[in-house]
Amino acid sequence: MKSNIEKVYSKLPQKKHNLGKHKVDLGALDEDANAALKNVSDNADVLDDLESRSKDADKKLDDLYSIFYGFSMETTLSYNRLVEAEEQVKDVMQRYEAASEVVGIDPTEVKLYRELQNGLTIISAYVKWADDNSRPLSSIPDKIIEIQNIMYDLYN
Repeated sequence: MKSNIEKVYSKLPQKKHNLGKHKVDLGALDEDANAALKNVSDNADVLDDLESRSKDADKKLDDLYSIFYGFSMETTLSYNRLVEAEEQVKDVMQRYEAASEVVGIDPTEVKLYRELQNGLTIISAYVKWADDNSRPLSSIPDKIIEIQNIMYDLYN
């Protein structure tokens, strides 16, 4: 007759467990886990560096936007003043011409009129140069903002 212990033991599965093999498998798994954690750490360092560089680039883009805006305002104001000066010189020259006709002299005999002619030549040359060399810069601020938005989306 079987004892109670033998009866209980006989009902247990008779499968043998190879605990040594499990220990080896767990050791290999630990190595894989450590390698994965090192990879995460290395990539986190790279991402931290990229985020820092992104913030620096964002600051530079802000500075560039400010420079562009200031330059754009100054050039627009200067160009407008130049065009106004050109119109003013033309107006004064026309009045000299009208007055000279009344008096019956050639306006080029008047020294100030000749100086106005020279000034008009110079101003007109500057206006023509500005017209010929102007480029549409209005899209630059939009491009700067677009780049900043892309960088913001990447890191937030």
